Amino acid sequence: MRPDAEALDAKKKEWIERGLTLAHNDNLRQFEVGDWLIDGVEKWTQGVYEDALKIFTGYRQSTLRNLASVSRRVDLSLRNDKLSWAHHKAVARFGPDRQKELLTKAAEEDLTLLHFHEHIAEAYPPPAKPKPELSHEERRYERLKEALNHVYFLYERDYGRDASREVSNEKFRAEMHADLEKFLSWRIETHEKAKKRRQKREEEDQRRREELKSNPRTSIERDIISAGRRALAAKMHPDKGGDTAVMADINAAADRLEHQADRGF
Repeated sequence: MRPDAEALDAKKKEWIERGLTLAHNDNLRQFEVGDWLIDGVEKWTQGVYEDALKIFTGYRQSTLRNLASVSRRVDLSLRNDKLSWAHHKAVARFGPDRQKELLTKAAEEDLTLLHFHEHIAEAYPPPAKPKPELSHEERRYERLKEALNHVYFLYERDYGRDASREVSNEKFRAEMHADLEKFLSWRIETHEKAKKRRQKREEEDQRRREELKSNPRTSIERDIISAGRRALAAKMHPDKGGDTAVMADINAAADRLEHQADRGF
């Protein structure tokens, strides 16, 4: 954004003009470095960025790759001298037509980089990334990580970040991670055992039902026991004003009789 030159004296005006020239040259330099890198990659493919780091000692390789990426995506014909290199970087993810539209708007309205980013975010928000569906092991790991972070938070709250009184933070994390892994494995194993026991009971109940169908006498005996249970429950159930302990004894006795009926008394 250009300052109001009319309100400045001659020396300040000259200084401002020199600053604008330096800023313009800096923008040109960033594009020139990016174009130079692209030219090197196209000619020699390998070793280009290693050589560039020896020349531009104040740059990181990630910075150089960023310069090359923007130069590759924003064509020379679309670059606007009135805008900063960062303005061009902001539109690098778009196609040429949208780049031209956005850069023209920024230049005509003299948008600061912050306002330019706000306009882009409002006009062309990036598509929301769908959350990947996690596998059983990934969900298990996420639960473990959440539990570990919570326990570690409590540990830091109670003992402080240095944790010098017993063990280091790294050792504590490792030990707690191992303990939680064991606990989670135990829970999964317990769940599987309970599932097998439930399946076994269901299979046993099904077998007994099949036996009852083929044994009329046993079926009659069970009907009599069930009728007695229902009759007593109508009088003694807690919902009817009865005693809970008495009702429990009635159910236990009825269960024993049904078991004996299944065995033929």
